[in-house]
Amino acid sequence: MDPTAPIRIEPQPLTVQQELRTKDHEFLESRHEALKKMVNRGLDKQQKEEMAMLEKFIEYMAPLDKCIRHGEWSANEIDFLNTLQVRRVSSESE
Repeated sequence: MDPTAPIRIEPQPLTVQQELRTKDHEFLESRHEALKKMVNRGLDKQQKEEMAMLEKFIEYMAPLDKCIRHGEWSANEIDFLNTLQVRRVSSESE
């Protein structure tokens, strides 16, 4: 072993919680992208509200270290989250 050779550092594998948060974030983004494609045809009131909520959820989860269940959501947002069936995992600190 050459002590002057560069050390190769392997990336740490994601924990289950991190993987689930990543999947939730990807799902929310894909749903948001689908609504964005429909903007040219016009969105009804409900679709506009869903798009705004999705943007809020995506922004909250952007660092990927926040669990969606720890956010402060309105009753309407909670109902919408329940229809999405995102995985509301707990954080590793709990």
